[in-house]
Amino acid sequence: MAPRRRVRPEIIPDQSLTIIHKIAWLQMNISDACYYLSCHYHDEVAVFGFGAYIQDQAMLRWFEAKNTLKYIIARGNKVCLPDIQCPAIDYQKHMDSIMGVLNMEKELTKALQNLHATAFDIGDTETLNFVRALIPQQSKKEESLKQEIHELGNRNEQAQE
Repeated sequence: MAPRRRVRPEIIPDQSLTIIHKIAWLQMNISDACYYLSCHYHDEVAVFGFGAYIQDQAMLRWFEAKNTLKYIIARGNKVCLPDIQCPAIDYQKHMDSIMGVLNMEKELTKALQNLHATAFDIGDTETLNFVRALIPQQSKKEESLKQEIHELGNRNEQAQE
C-alpha cells in the first residue's frame, strides 16, 4: 500500500489574511491591557470580583491570539503582525483604562464582522467557519465586560457614599 499524501491546506486569501492578522493583534493588545489592569486589582477583595475576572480575560485573550496564529499557520500562511504597541488607554484612572479595554473589545467585534463579510464575499468557507465560532463568543465577552464595568461602577459609588 502506498503512503497517503498529505492534503495541502488552501492558503488564506490576502483580503482575509490582513483582517485575521489584525484580529490576532487586537487579541494580544486586549490581553496586555487586561494584564495591566489585573495588577491594580490584585488585593484580596478584588481576587473574587473584577480582579479575578480581568485576570481570566487576560489569559483567555492570549490563548485566543495563539489559536488565531495557529489557524494562520495551519492554512499555510506566514504570520505578519502589525507593530504591537502599548494599548492606547489612560493609565492614570482605572475606570478610563477599563473603558479603553471595552473600546478595544468593540473594535475586535467590528474586525470579526468585517472578516465575516469579506470571507463571505470571496467564498472562503474555512475562514467563515473559523469566524462564525468567534463572533458569538466575542459578543458574549463584550456584554460580560459591560456588565462587570457597570457592577464596578456601582461598587465605586457605594464606597464613596
